[in-house]
Amino acid sequence: DVPLLDQKAYIVYGSCLHSLLRQCVTCRAVCSVFTRRVCGTFAVMEQVCVNGHKYTWGTQPSIEGLPAGNLMLAAGILFSGGSPIRILNLFRHLQIPTISLSTYKLIQSSYLVPAVKHVWSAEQKAVIDQRHGTPLHLGGDGRCCSPGHTAKYGSYTLMDLTDSKVLDMQLIQVRFKQW
Repeated sequence: DVPLLDQKAYIVYGSCLHSLLRQCVTCRAVCSVFTRRVCGTFAVMEQVCVNGHKYTWGTQPSIEGLPAGNLMLAAGILFSGGSPIRILNLFRHLQIPTISLSTYKLIQSSYLVPAVKHVWSAEQKAVIDQRHGTPLHLGGDGRCCSPGHTAKYGSYTLMDLTDSKVLDMQLIQVRFKQW
C-alpha cells in the first residue's frame, strides 16, 4: 500500500470512467455502468454485465469512512491560505463534484485543526524540552489586527532569540479600560 500523500490524484471525466468500466472484471462481457452515489469528490460506480455479475468501485480511498479526496481538498484549501468559497466555486464552475462549504468547515474543525494543534503541541514540547536547564534569551511581540482602537483580540509570541525558535503563541482577548 502506497501512503495516501504519496499517491497522485487525477480529475477524471464521467465518460472515461464509463468507458473503463464497460467490460466486466469477471467474464469480460459488456456491462452497463451506473453512478450509484456521489459524496463531494468521491463517486461510487457500479457495473452490471449481461451475465449478471456486479462490481462496485469507488473513485478514491477512504480514511475512517471519509473520502480521501474530500479531506485532501479541505486540507489544501486551509494550508494554502486559499478562500474556501472561491475554491469550491471554481470546482462548481468546472462542473467537478465537490464538498459544500459546511462540509469544509466540518472537516476543518473535526480533523484539520485538531491535527495542527497536535503537531504544534508536540513540536513546542520538543523545543522546550531541548532547552531545559539552559539559559534562554527571550523576545516577545504582541499584535492586534483590528485598525484603530477597537481590537478585541491580540496575539503574543515568545521566541528564543538564539535560534529564532518560537516557544509559545497565545491568542488573548484585549480589554481596554473605559474612562
